[in-house]
Amino acid sequence: MTEENKYSGMPVPLILIVFFTLLVKFLLLPFAQTVDADAVSRTLLSMQWMEHPRWIITTIWGPFHYYLNGLVLMLWNDPKHALIILHILLSALTLIPFFFFTRREFSEFGAIVATSFLALCPILFRTSFMTLSETPYLLFLALCMNFISKGTNEKKNIYFLLAGLCITLSSGFRYEAWLLLAVFTLLIILQRNWKQAILFALAGCIFPAVYMVQNYLANGHPLFGITGNSDWTLLIMQNNKNVSFENYLSRIWSFPFSWMIALGPLTAFVTIKAMFAAFRKNDAWHSIWLWTIPFWIVLFTMEYNAFKGTLLLHHRFVSTLVVLSLPFSAIYFNTPLIHKVRQAWIFGIVTVTLSFVYNTGNVVPLPRLKDQLAAKVASLVKQNVSKETALIVDNWDWENTYYIALESGLSWDNMLLLDNTQDITASTDEINKVLRSRSNGILVLLKRSQISGKITLKGDELTFGFNSVKYKASTIFSDSTVAVLRYTSL
Repeated sequence: MTEENKYSGMPVPLILIVFFTLLVKFLLLPFAQTVDADAVSRTLLSMQWMEHPRWIITTIWGPFHYYLNGLVLMLWNDPKHALIILHILLSALTLIPFFFFTRREFSEFGAIVATSFLALCPILFRTSFMTLSETPYLLFLALCMNFISKGTNEKKNIYFLLAGLCITLSSGFRYEAWLLLAVFTLLIILQRNWKQAILFALAGCIFPAVYMVQNYLANGHPLFGITGNSDWTLLIMQNNKNVSFENYLSRIWSFPFSWMIALGPLTAFVTIKAMFAAFRKNDAWHSIWLWTIPFWIVLFTMEYNAFKGTLLLHHRFVSTLVVLSLPFSAIYFNTPLIHKVRQAWIFGIVTVTLSFVYNTGNVVPLPRLKDQLAAKVASLVKQNVSKETALIVDNWDWENTYYIALESGLSWDNMLLLDNTQDITASTDEINKVLRSRSNGILVLLKRSQISGKITLKGDELTFGFNSVKYKASTIFSDSTVAVLRYTSL
């Protein structure tokens, strides 16, 4: 660990890292596709907020993401491009506080390498091309860590106040920040900064406290958002139904494996080795030892919830672990020796290359649909819809179904997206509501699905087995997998 650095301004290596990160991402932007259903949902909900701005009283997801996206859409109403460009910019900005934190706590050359690894991280790189809350959340998390470090080194209360404001903003995006608010408060106390811990905690509690009061008044439950996520996972998705022994093992190793994908095996090894070495009993390592605490608490919390079935095994959920652990790679790359520079390049190349080989769920750095047929269908749908058109999309897995919805350019009010958590009766009831509200629309029908068995197309006449109205129909596209139909009531 080095003493407090006395540098001023933005170092040239950091400027270059940020610049090349933005350059590469903007060059790849035309080839990226939104493949995450949550990203589509957040985009559509942000569009609703843009049309009717309001202070959100209660919701399962944190509301700050809607505010941020909605405000950007007010300036540039292009959900497909504006929001992705926003998140790419935020991902690049995250590198700045991350670098200064790592340089201050570890070493300057190590900070350059660790920041480069963060820019290259396959999972975070991928996430930044979609409208997901992890990206703005990580920016405020990195800012919080940097302010705590700066406040501790310079003995200035203002930085603890700023850190608290950053963590309260972060907590409005993701609930992981609620846990980190308590963990960082503990960390500050362990540094014997009692007054600063109180200042940080009070500032950090602003949003969680207000939101818990709002949820209690609206739902009778102060932690409605957190329990709502768990209820959806367990009751709607039935994540604990027919869980085998192998499934439980998968829940245990999934997040450590995702973390290893994110860092790469070589970087993960030197990082975890440095974190264990930080438990040395001497004063010089005391600060480094303390910064291992957030990583272990978050990891064990994720492992517990994953095993319990309340946390889905999405790769992107390890984003917090990445930001908390990567600074420790700076211990290995503490000096700019030739062999260290060479190893840094090798580590980075191995991380990116192997992310295409050994990951699960097709999580490669650039998000692309596994089935490009969905892109073709989405293009046809977009060409045939208008603001008055209804869009009904059969359950073609989460990725394809929601991709078609986003590319259509329609709002939630115009769409019905069927999913595999519903029984056939619930699906037919929802389709009937759409048919009664709009006389014409587009139907994306998956061949051999449950719904397709209740729909008949003879010539240009379309009938639903659960509806007495007949419709005139024309086929826009059809193959062995899916059919796209335009329908109008007769």
